[in-house]
Amino acid sequence: MDLQNKSNSSSKSKLIFIAIGSTLAVVTAGIGWQTLTGNANPLSLIESKISLDKNKNEGLFMAINLGSGSQKYGFIDKNGKEVIPVQFDINGSSLDLGNIWADINFGEISTSGVYGFSEGLAMVEIGGKIGYIDRTAKIIINPQFENGRQFIDGLAPVKIGKKWGYIQKDGKFIINPQFDKAGYFKEGLAPVALGDSPDKLKYGFIDKDGKFVVSPQYKNAFHFSEGLAAVEIGDEKPKWGFIDKTGKIAINPQFSTVLPFSEGLAAIEQTTDNSDSGLLRVGFINKTGQIVISPQFSTPIDISPLLDHVRTYLFSEGLAAVNIEGKYGYIDKTGKLIINPQFDSANRFSEDLAAVSINHQFGYIDKTGKIVINPQFDFSIAFSDGLAFVVTKDKSIGYIDNTGKYIWQKVLSKSEIKQPEVAQQAKTYVGSMNRAQQAFFLEQTQFTSDFDKLGLGIKSNTENHAYSIVAIDEKHVVQNVGLAKTEGLKSYTGIVFVKKQDATNELTTVGKLCESIQPTREMPPPPQLSGDDVQCPAGYVDFNR
Repeated sequence: MDLQNKSNSSSKSKLIFIAIGSTLAVVTAGIGWQTLTGNANPLSLIESKISLDKNKNEGLFMAINLGSGSQKYGFIDKNGKEVIPVQFDINGSSLDLGNIWADINFGEISTSGVYGFSEGLAMVEIGGKIGYIDRTAKIIINPQFENGRQFIDGLAPVKIGKKWGYIQKDGKFIINPQFDKAGYFKEGLAPVALGDSPDKLKYGFIDKDGKFVVSPQYKNAFHFSEGLAAVEIGDEKPKWGFIDKTGKIAINPQFSTVLPFSEGLAAIEQTTDNSDSGLLRVGFINKTGQIVISPQFSTPIDISPLLDHVRTYLFSEGLAAVNIEGKYGYIDKTGKLIINPQFDSANRFSEDLAAVSINHQFGYIDKTGKIVINPQFDFSIAFSDGLAFVVTKDKSIGYIDNTGKYIWQKVLSKSEIKQPEVAQQAKTYVGSMNRAQQAFFLEQTQFTSDFDKLGLGIKSNTENHAYSIVAIDEKHVVQNVGLAKTEGLKSYTGIVFVKKQDATNELTTVGKLCESIQPTREMPPPPQLSGDDVQCPAGYVDFNR
């Protein structure tokens, strides 16, 4: 039997709200800050809102209820007044807005984000389905989608079943679901991908009629920015270049890594001697592909899944943060060093200020390099609409203005800090059980119902969850369970099953991680069979959907 391994697993209301640029983020207990991101692969750029426009949030900010039950959210205005009452579900797995790891002295916590208003509508989750509301909380598009994105340029990517399409603001499909990945429309075109597995995806660009303007052919692609789109070409030794809106190569693929154009320049990563084995350095090119700032800065380029949070090598307000042998400073568009390298880390400028860290403490500098807000925070982000979100060691979160004064501050209780850590532990344990079952099947050609045989070295019974295995069919499917023991916690179940690959007819194991929609201490029902696929049990959603 030829088997390959494949895994996809990985009381009183308290209102916490964060606005980050043109997006919204949620702060949950335990404090990880949450954005609309996926992983650090440019693929995530297709699934995230990428905007280099001026900060926009349409005047409403998310407010999340961190009570003991399931988390809900609503919206408040800039003065903190509740405009839309807390009522919508927060399930990172259902919204599939990705996660980002944040280590802010509270431990590594995986968290997920939620979209705010864009073009007058906000995406919401009700009963595990995605719909859209207006600013009065009226449901404009009924919850019916497995996943969705914000409206940009009048259209929103949405997912039904396993395919993505595009709807207009009345909820009608203008481009039918047919894509395996779908990005936003920017500058009239949207990047989409076709392929029956992540390693087989090919990216191209469509117009608003759904027609391919640039056929799917690239290993990876960014959205268009300033008339050009970065694309990765080649399978053996892929390189990055840029195309125009007709698909014509504008800048030959020759770079190890790139960032999209911003303020007329794009960061590129290239070896100093143009060989495959030379020393990699970062420089900048113009739109003709001419190197205008020679590769001289330390790698790697900080490719964040959300360009609003790219910290280095992206010009913003005339300056870009660069790494010079481990210390960060700022250059102008001629490559002249404006602020000497002296910081442990550095963020892009926004509203004339940039977050920098010294001895692992964050503060803010102006464009002369003068410290205007002393380093005192364990974590901070760029200013947006006059406020910046910060975290301190006393486990407080809040907003400061551009003088460093707190506009709003919240000190988290022990229970608030603990809850996401508990959930993350359960997800990690069940995900580990999934992978161990796959490894066991690879050696034994069957799954096991014996927890000890998985060899994980973890307890099957913890303070908050009990872990068990249901061998539905040891030759075909097994269910791993992390059952909540404490009121108010969600349960998790992992499913590993055997299926044939379409192209080769070879057998492969597939893992799914499912999260209960609501807190529950009841054993999950068996998974649901759907042809040669297996779906999460009723009342659960695919955490990696």
